[in-house]
Amino acid sequence: MTRFMRSIAVLILAVIALTVAAIARGQESQPQETDDFTTRYFQMLGGMAVGFLAHEAAHYAAGAGKTQFHNDTTPVPNWSCEGCGRDHTRFVSLAGFMEQIISTEIIFRSGALPRRGPSFLHGFVLFNIILPVGYVYANEVSDAISGEGMGDLKAFNRSERRAIEASLLAWSAMSAYRWYALAERRQLPSFFLFVTPIPHGGITVTYSQRF
Repeated sequence: MTRFMRSIAVLILAVIALTVAAIARGQESQPQETDDFTTRYFQMLGGMAVGFLAHEAAHYAAGAGKTQFHNDTTPVPNWSCEGCGRDHTRFVSLAGFMEQIISTEIIFRSGALPRRGPSFLHGFVLFNIILPVGYVYANEVSDAISGEGMGDLKAFNRSERRAIEASLLAWSAMSAYRWYALAERRQLPSFFLFVTPIPHGGITVTYSQRF
């Protein structure tokens, strides 16, 4: 395991710790019946499942009906964009992460995320925050073995993948902090990150932050 991969593993644990702490904060001083508590956890699992479906649906929508899903040797479906050009394929590749960033931002800014958890939206946001970090780790493992990216990052060269990885890690870490700050009833830090491919090669990363 490389130093970079160890760092990602540590970041995964930190993000999980912050999100779990945020959910736990929402439960403090709010006793719940056991049945209600169990139901809420099932709702959270449902939110995570819907988060996964929304990620995959974004690929399909970005492919304008040309996206096809198929199972190979992986536990989750892979996709291909038949008849898509290079730039269109790169756009489809990032669509799932774009959906996660935008939907999480909408939930944070709208104030819809309940302080009391767990809930459906807790599961949805938890999936959105955890998946990019796990994806970066899996991509690094694939890169070390085959020299190629994995899944959604396969359409990019190594330097572009590293730029996207850094952006996703920064977004996940900041989003986990924002969730924790919200649970602590502090002012919600304003943060936005957007990654888009440039026609004929390259990517742009738009970043803004307010504490």
